Amino acid sequence: MGFALDELGPVRCREIAETLFRVQKDYAGRSTLNGWCPFHEEKNPSFAYHYGEDWYKCRGCGEGGDLVKLWLHVHGGAFLDFKREFCGDDAPAPRPRKEKAAKKPGKEEEKVDPGSFVPEEELERLPPLPEARIRELQASRRWTPETIFMLDLREFTDPAGGKRIAIPIRDDAG
Repeated sequence: MGFALDELGPVRCREIAETLFRVQKDYAGRSTLNGWCPFHEEKNPSFAYHYGEDWYKCRGCGEGGDLVKLWLHVHGGAFLDFKREFCGDDAPAPRPRKEKAAKKPGKEEEKVDPGSFVPEEELERLPPLPEARIRELQASRRWTPETIFMLDLREFTDPAGGKRIAIPIRDDAG
């Protein structure tokens, strides 16, 4: 939640947002306005502002933020200008954002480096793709079982338990 939502509530945030970009549709059930991005020229609507949580994102240019940032982009000025315009001079300063909780000692998350070298012996220990996964790849990516076998694709389980496809890439030396 941003300052605007905390101070003004979702209804007022929606009203303000509707003046900042061209709205195509209000998805009231999702508390979201969809429309054309005020940051770049576009022919199709790719911008969404979620007034129930006070955030926006453009799928076209990637710009994102909260209502205050959007208002400042359209009107210029500083945070205090937004605060004076909508909250008056006596409104409280924004609360500091909560820091993410520190991880417990000894619970370091293991990260996988996608560019790391995996010895051939370790790759050989990975199981082949199960039949169900091969059928899924046939349907979704049009990969044939022959191609999967030829590429020697394997099943890799990441530290979080997710199932991945290990694709061996070998140079001329093997």
